[in-house]
Amino acid sequence: MAVESSIVEGYDYSIMFLGEEDIELTKFRDKKSDVEKQLEKMEAIYRHIAFDAQERRIATILSDDDLSVTEEKQNIYFDYLQKNIQNRIILTGMEDFPWEEKYVIGGWSKKEYEKLKKTQPSYTDKFEFIELIEDIDEYGVIAKVKRVTDKKQFNLPLWDLKCNTSGIRGTYCLSAPFGSVARASAAAPTF
Repeated sequence: MAVESSIVEGYDYSIMFLGEEDIELTKFRDKKSDVEKQLEKMEAIYRHIAFDAQERRIATILSDDDLSVTEEKQNIYFDYLQKNIQNRIILTGMEDFPWEEKYVIGGWSKKEYEKLKKTQPSYTDKFEFIELIEDIDEYGVIAKVKRVTDKKQFNLPLWDLKCNTSGIRGTYCLSAPFGSVARASAAAPTF
């Protein structure tokens, strides 16, 4: 009723507030158990369709189509990365790092942001991969990296990083979040 009368009266109903008396409670149509059963059926039927190339690579490495994150799976993936990552990986941020968000989105001092970027890792920086950190924490696999411009070292979650091979020959890529390894184009000029 309130929406209909708002339209008739020419008011914008998308920003109106409703009180308790304006809301009519309804009963659930489906039982929770029925919904869960249907979701299981749909997952069994459509699971293979949802997998993209990266997910298939990860499932192959884990020997499991279930890609939910567990400590055991992180350890398997960590071991795989340790054996397969080679030197000369250049990385950059997937998107702004958490500390940068307020500066990138706006409203905070650009001068202060530029000053902080000298001591903090930025998503716009290029980093050389050094090693994986043994301790897997709530952020998953952690990579020790060195900023190319000033050689400062940082420990960053692998899921925050992506490969940057522009102009660098013979580098290898990490496809975050699980960091699968792929050789960069040999046609790229030398660094």
